[in-house]
Amino acid sequence: MKKQIPLNPPLQRGKYLIAPLSKRVVLSSPLSKRAVLNSPLSKRAALNSPLFKGGPGGICSKAFTLIEVMVVMAIISILAGMLMPPVWRYWESEEIATTQKRLENLKIGLVGDRTLVQNGVRTHYGYVGDHGYLPVHDQLSSVRRYLPAGFDTTSYLLDAWGNTFSYTFDPVVGIKARLSSPGTDGNAIPLDISEKEVTPTLTIDGSVTVQNSAAKSVKIKSTTNGWVESSCMATGIGDYAIPISQMTLPIGAHKIFWCYYSDPVCGGTEECQTTYTQKTVYIHDGMTALSYRLLIP
Repeated sequence: MKKQIPLNPPLQRGKYLIAPLSKRVVLSSPLSKRAVLNSPLSKRAALNSPLFKGGPGGICSKAFTLIEVMVVMAIISILAGMLMPPVWRYWESEEIATTQKRLENLKIGLVGDRTLVQNGVRTHYGYVGDHGYLPVHDQLSSVRRYLPAGFDTTSYLLDAWGNTFSYTFDPVVGIKARLSSPGTDGNAIPLDISEKEVTPTLTIDGSVTVQNSAAKSVKIKSTTNGWVESSCMATGIGDYAIPISQMTLPIGAHKIFWCYYSDPVCGGTEECQTTYTQKTVYIHDGMTALSYRLLIP
């Protein structure tokens, strides 16, 4: 009887000349490794593997073509071009706002801050309130001590672009002076100071009682910031209604009093009754009339 050989005999050392190939034998044999790597079938299988094609966990990925890169760059350029104008306008608006704020601070230094009020009386009149006039064109830095608190001492005379503000006396009717910045692209940023903000014109009315026989005429005067006087009014002994007249005074605190004269046209001997008639008034740009009652003993 012939001995049957099992189909899958166990691997026994030295018993059979040909043993079934196992994974261990194939992978451990240098010749088998070379045969597998050089096999066209193995190469084709490797190229078709999801790992090689860049699937999940793959080791290879598809590169971009030059046309694809150019298309992406064109799209980015278009988007950047669309975004730049709004961004530029935002930056420019910030610079304009900064420049306008500095101009407003300079104006406050010149003619004061009308919003600073205490007990119903304005308390801040700026440079004009102390001097009675605006500084000349090359002395704008003299308003520094009148500027609002917290101003930048290094840039209060410059706009947001680093340009020096211009300060001119404008010949336009109703405009006393003008502050301005050259701005950008020729678009200047001006800020006007009106005549009324510097020297409002007041209507003077009231009454006067004259008890001094030497008083033949009277006149209102103010010595604050230089002599300012009203028109002459002829009088005698008695009560008189002061005729409506106009008097232009710079903003600020003023001491106003009456003077009387020995002739009807405010000539001859002058007597100013400051002790009896002096009155302190606060002139501001919203003031239009000043009422006064006077007794000349």
